[in-house]
Amino acid sequence: MGSRRRTVRFPFALVQVICQVSWRIGLVYNDTYERAFAPSLSLLTFLVGLRIIPRQMKTRKKPETAQPPKQAAAPPSSIGTMGERSLHAGLKQWYADACDRFEVTVDGFMVDIVRGELLIEIQTRSFGAIRRKLADLAERHKVRLVHPIAVEKWIIRLDAGGQHVVSRRRSPKKGRIENLFDELVSMPALAANPNLSIEVLLTREEELRRQDCSAGRRRRRRRGGWTVCDRRLIEVVSRVKLHRLDDYRRFLPDSLPNPFTTADLASAGGYARGTAGKVAYCLRAMGLIVQTGKRRNFILYSPTALTC
Repeated sequence: MGSRRRTVRFPFALVQVICQVSWRIGLVYNDTYERAFAPSLSLLTFLVGLRIIPRQMKTRKKPETAQPPKQAAAPPSSIGTMGERSLHAGLKQWYADACDRFEVTVDGFMVDIVRGELLIEIQTRSFGAIRRKLADLAERHKVRLVHPIAVEKWIIRLDAGGQHVVSRRRSPKKGRIENLFDELVSMPALAANPNLSIEVLLTREEELRRQDCSAGRRRRRRRGGWTVCDRRLIEVVSRVKLHRLDDYRRFLPDSLPNPFTTADLASAGGYARGTAGKVAYCLRAMGLIVQTGKRRNFILYSPTALTC
């Protein structure tokens, strides 16, 4: 058996202390810093000569690997995609008109569709991510935010390679128009801007999931190792336009008492309690309802007068 080579860690801290002591001693007997460093440099040169300190203290460079040749850029299509997901690209193609321009830079922001003087931005989720963008553009332009809500969703499970379908089933969850407030809660005051309008597309879509063993442990436990890799548009069932501030009053049912609580709103509108709280929060920020008092632990709201 060959003898194993033992790895000895070099005491750099000890050398640092020795150099500092020698430098201070040199500073006592010398009037300049250059001469004071002379003993330290001599000590380091001596240690390098004995190979106690490695000669090359630089960080090792990673070996260069051959880079694949760059492929020629594909010719631009009439509708730009900018590496977006299938659902976003499908909605853009469905929403587009003949005279539209796509992926245009306006005031430093990339806009999905420009239709004359109207800027159209398609956002499938997370309004908070484009809040600053919408606020800046709405100061000088007419902006329309398009958001899809899946009233019917099919879940397709793919194998690890993503090539073959393992199963396909319809999700029991059905989206409703009031689910808009799940995203609108991040920018309710901005929705009151007269230059910003929102259009909700009620859709049928497919959600593609793939077995992913690299996902986090908690995520694997929740979904059995399946992660969402893409969403695809099947069809647009209907569309709801919210172009004026008073259009949001449709979320206040006629049978709602005055004043009302979020529990009354949930009961009259058929909303979930959490969704009713988001609706009340957003409508209050828009100025469509006001707080008038409290009943036990519930806040009382009253609708404001219609605007001309």
